[in-house]
Parts: sequence; structure tokens; C-alpha cells
Amino acid sequence: MDPDLDARKQLLRKQAEARLTKIPRSVEYLSVEDIKALIHEYQVHQIELELQNEELRHVQTALEQSRARYFDLYDLAPVSYLTLSEPGLILEANLAASVLLGMDRSALLMQPISRIIHKEDQDIYYLHRKKLFRTGEPQECELRLVRSDGALFWAHLAATAAMDSAGTPVCRVVIYDISDRKRANEILVRAKEEQFDNVFHASPIGIAVYNELGIMRSMNKAFQEIYGIGDESPIKGISLFDDPFLSRRARRSLLAGSAVQEEVSFDCQHAAARQAYGTTKTGMLYLDVRITPFGSDPARVVTGYMVQVQDISARKQAQESQRVLSRQLILAHEDERRMISRELHDGVGQDLVSVKIGLDELSQCCPDACPEIQEKATAFSRLIGKAIADIRDMAYEQHPLGLEQFGFKQTITQHVNEFSEKTGIDVDLSLTGFDGLTLGGDMDINLYRLIQEGLRNIQKHAQAQQVAVKVVKSFSGIILRIEDDGLGFDPVQRMATAIEEKRMGMRSMLERATLLGGTMHIQSRLGQGTKILVELPADESL
Repeated sequence: MDPDLDARKQLLRKQAEARLTKIPRSVEYLSVEDIKALIHEYQVHQIELELQNEELRHVQTALEQSRARYFDLYDLAPVSYLTLSEPGLILEANLAASVLLGMDRSALLMQPISRIIHKEDQDIYYLHRKKLFRTGEPQECELRLVRSDGALFWAHLAATAAMDSAGTPVCRVVIYDISDRKRANEILVRAKEEQFDNVFHASPIGIAVYNELGIMRSMNKAFQEIYGIGDESPIKGISLFDDPFLSRRARRSLLAGSAVQEEVSFDCQHAAARQAYGTTKTGMLYLDVRITPFGSDPARVVTGYMVQVQDISARKQAQESQRVLSRQLILAHEDERRMISRELHDGVGQDLVSVKIGLDELSQCCPDACPEIQEKATAFSRLIGKAIADIRDMAYEQHPLGLEQFGFKQTITQHVNEFSEKTGIDVDLSLTGFDGLTLGGDMDINLYRLIQEGLRNIQKHAQAQQVAVKVVKSFSGIILRIEDDGLGFDPVQRMATAIEEKRMGMRSMLERATLLGGTMHIQSRLGQGTKILVELPADESL
């Protein structure tokens, strides 16, 4: 028998007898039936108490078993457990925690946990505990703990908020020793760094590494050769964000943590004058530059930048040579079309005019001629008149002679008006910034050709009723917009099948815009018309 249980029973009996003495007895006034009923009630009550007592014994046994299981699960668990108060005092610690920290449990209890946390990691735990009690959600962190002998080890803390039996907030912490994992990660990082160094120095691509402030830490040999850098010290003192050859858009993207790729024109003389790169090269370099932010911070904070540079000067020169050749071909084509136009207008056209005049005079000189002859002469005159009109249209199509005489604005206005009269399509032409302006070089004929081809495509394929042509000249360039309310199409599919279907209108417009140093964008959907936007730089004259 449990001696404590017997003592509690005796105490309860004494308390019951003391309370019974205070109850007045009036048994002599009870009848035999009342006494029997009372005895029966006492007997039932006694049985109820015995049953309750038995139930309490079962509960006590279960509680003792639960305490034993708790001791097995908490105190004897192979994982280290701590129970902390909200201010951070250690309320409970199991045997594994005692062994892990190299301290007796008595030395741990009621001590602040900050005493076993490395001083450089105190802020990590402070923020960890603060967030745990603020949100009530489980939290995890990694920090260094200190054993009783002063040795440090890396630990992973997994904490949950709870309430003790008195309703006071507590923190239950599971501690894992992750020193081996940290050492393995360090070995892996060193191996990766060695591998990166091998690639870094052997790469034919110029590579430079910058810290989080944009200050260069290292560069490979290819980077030095591309920029012609003899001495590293000048460039290592310059921030990436102060690079005069980096665009503002690129700087904004880097500050936002995004990667950047752009082509940079590197003026070696300008760089030498600013003492920016310490370059020994001269002339202009064309570089393809890609800048990638990187970092391992969980909050995705940038911890550095890697710059990759490729010299594309040779490719640029080849593209420029190809562009010059294409320019010369188009100029030769336009010269040939101009010559054909003049030959048609001044040669064949004038000859046909002379023939028509002579035929008309012949008919007038012989009024008494056979009516059949007169009728044929008149028919031939009409036919020659039509041929003269066709020749003039062909000459005008080959080269609008009005460009040299009247300029772009008047010539394109005349062309649009004639287009509307012939096709019945209503064209709204808007020209802004062209008053008193003469376009340089061959920009006038090329801009004319873009509008001409755009209208021709609408006439052939769009079935449009309304067309808007807007041309704006500004200090930065020329913007051409052609819109129609026609059938519309899929631009990607149309450009892909243009050659097979022998539809070269859109492609020729795109090629001409590209050769002018500009861009062309097409927006179109079936049943919703088409919008063509061409942007040409002001300093280009093809």
C-alpha cells in the first residue's frame, strides 16, 4: 500500500467525523421506516463513495503512468529539450540538453538562455523569441551555442509557444547540433569556390566580381584584356553604380535586384580622360555586358554582383559593313528607279504624247476622210491617251519626282489624296513638325516608301474603310503610325509565311526600317484592324 494514500484517508476520516459532530442528532424522533430509509441512503452513498474512490485510484494510476511516460519522452529523449519562460529563463531541461551543453541541469535551471548563446548571435535569438511570442507561430533559427568549457558549436533551434499549467506563456525549444552539417557545407562551399576560381580564370569571357556596394573585388585575365587594363588599382576603387558607361535603366534594375544585359559603347579616350578604367586601348569598343546580382541571404538581400563582358566589336563592324552594303544597294535601287522614272516620263511618255498630238492633227486635217478611218483614229487616240496616263503612273510609282521639287510634305499629301480617290478608302493624314523642314539625306524617299507600301498593303489585303496615317518629327527622331479598321491578321503567322505566300510588303517595310536604324512593331487581331508603328532615329539618313 502507498503510505501517502493511507495518511490521506485517515485525514479525510477525521475531517468527516469533526464535521459530523456539528450536525444535530434527532434520531429518537425518527420512525423505524425512516431509520431504515436513512440507513439505506447511507449505504447507497457509501457505495457511491467507494466507486468514486476507485475511479480516483484509476485516475491517479493513469496520472502516474503519464508522468512516467513524460519522464521517458522528455527527460530521456535523445533530442535536447528546453522549456523557457517568456523573458528567457530556463524552466526545464532534459538530460540530452544537459549532456549537449556539458552542464548539470541544476546549473541550467532559472538561468537566462542568453548565457549559453554566443555574443555575436544574441540578436538572432532576440528576434527569434520576439517573433515567436508576437505571432504564436513556430519559429526556427541557426546560431552558435557555448558549452560549459567555452567550446562553440552550431545549433538549430525549433521553438513553439505554449501555456503552462498556470496559464503562463512558455517557450518549448528543441535543439539540434548541426556542427557536422555546417562543416560539410563549408567544405562544399570551398570546393565550389575552387571550381569557380578555375572557371573564373580560364574563361574567355571577361568576368568581374563586385561586393554588395558595387566595389570590385576581383577580375579575370579576359576582363583585363577586353578593357586593356594594365593596373587593377584604379578600377577597383570605382563603384559599379558610378560607371559612366552604364545606362540609368541598368542602374535602376540593379538597385531593384534584377539582372541586366545591354550593349555598351566604350569610348577608350573618354574612359582614359576620366581615369575610370586605366585602359591602354584607343578607339571605340562595343561590348555585350551582363550583370547578375547574387546572394544567399534568406531575405534575398543582394550580397554582390557578377559582371560578364564580351567584346562584340568585330560583330558590330560586320553588321555595320552589311548595313552600309545594304544602304548602297537601296541607294542604287532608288537611283535606278529614278532613272527609269525619268526615262518613262521624259522619253516614252513624251514620245506617246507626240504620237497622240500627231494623230489628233491628222484627224483634224482630213475631215472628209472615211468615217471608219476617223473612228479608228479617235479610238487609237484614246488608247494612246490611256497609255500616256499609265506611263505617268508608272513613272510616279518608280520615283515621285515631286520630292525634289516640292519636298516630302506636299508630295506625300498628294499621294495620299490620289490613293483615296482611286481606292475609295478614306485616309486621314496628319503631319506634325514638318513645316519648313527638309529631311536630310535619303530619309524623305525612305519615309515616303514606308507610307506607300503600308497603303498598298491595306488596299490589297485589309478591306478597310478608314485609315489613319500620322507622322511626327521630334528632336529624337520620326514616328510613323498607320492604322486601319480592316480584317486584321496574326502578325507572327503572317511574317512566318510571307515568303511562301509571296507577300513581301510587311517584310520589306521591316527591312527598310531596320536599315534606317529604326524599329517596326505590328499590332493586329482578326476582325480588329491593324496598327503599324515605325520609329526612326533623327541622326540616321539612309
